[in-house]
Amino acid sequence: MEVTKHFYKSSESYAVPKGIVYHNVRENGNISVFGLYNYRTEQTFKRMPTAVAETVNDRVRHLHTNPAGGRVRFKTDSKKLAIKAEYPRLTPRSILTAQASMGFDIYLRKDGVFTFHTALYPPIDMTDGYEKCMHLGEGEHEVEIYMPLYNDLDSMYIGIEEGATLEAAAPYTHSVPILYYGSSITQGASASRPGNAYSAIVERRLDADFINLGFASGALGEKAMADYIASLSFSAFVCDYDYNAPSAEHLEATHFPLYQTIRASHPDTPILLITKPILLAYSDNADNDRRRRIIYETYRRAEAAGDRNIYLLDGKEMFAPYEAGMACADGVHPGDFGMWVMAENIVRVLKNALGRKEMGK
Repeated sequence: MEVTKHFYKSSESYAVPKGIVYHNVRENGNISVFGLYNYRTEQTFKRMPTAVAETVNDRVRHLHTNPAGGRVRFKTDSKKLAIKAEYPRLTPRSILTAQASMGFDIYLRKDGVFTFHTALYPPIDMTDGYEKCMHLGEGEHEVEIYMPLYNDLDSMYIGIEEGATLEAAAPYTHSVPILYYGSSITQGASASRPGNAYSAIVERRLDADFINLGFASGALGEKAMADYIASLSFSAFVCDYDYNAPSAEHLEATHFPLYQTIRASHPDTPILLITKPILLAYSDNADNDRRRRIIYETYRRAEAAGDRNIYLLDGKEMFAPYEAGMACADGVHPGDFGMWVMAENIVRVLKNALGRKEMGK
């Protein structure tokens, strides 16, 4: 039996007017998608090859098709912009807003920086897709759209007014991506919307492309994942998987070997190690203190071996200046403010690290 896609009919303020022409982001050469793997040829958006994801663990296999970190960029002089999205299934998350897990964030470049314009949030009774339209105004607009953090997405279409221009966006200042590997926090939990994930904030601050390899409960530092990461091209590597290591013993057994694997294939690339964010007093315990010391030891051993492109951020010190609970959604995952705190610290390190690399130091 043929199944007809049901698209929620938006309220008048977001309704798609007549005269809107849709363009498939996979097929239009002036629309670019960043942060995803072979998006023009794969049938669903994904962050890494399925064949590799299946060798890592079940969580990576399940989550690699969530397009966290995926961004759509283009320029247009259309006064209206529409998005149409098709989902294979809906997977609401209890610790995430529907906007973060299934919605889109729209940013426009102003004075050289992408600035939040609006969010196209999914209707509460959506089944497998929706379309909405927004007003952009007069003039040419350079647009960036962040894709959902925690839901698979089959297809995405950009709608502009008939006769409007559609051109390629300007390239990134740092076109070789920063690569993030880590837990559900890295994937984006619990930002209220995709553009507030810490990797997205860093991207805008540095105008740097990125790849998000955050996997909720699936970042275990296995050799298969380390080997895959080592095979990629990136300008900096951010290692943030402390929360997902099932024990301190597991972290100790995997953390330095993962660093060694990455460093062997990227001898001059900045590597930033991050310890688990400590957001509440009860998290400051003996187990987490041991985990911090394990990551500090990786940093110490790397420095002792002559590594001058190794950096460390302490997740306890990062949040120490702020009121307990202020930065988190549930005691574990940073909310929007917590994501901002992480991004500010990462920007401070990477701005220096990428500057040194470009100057050959």
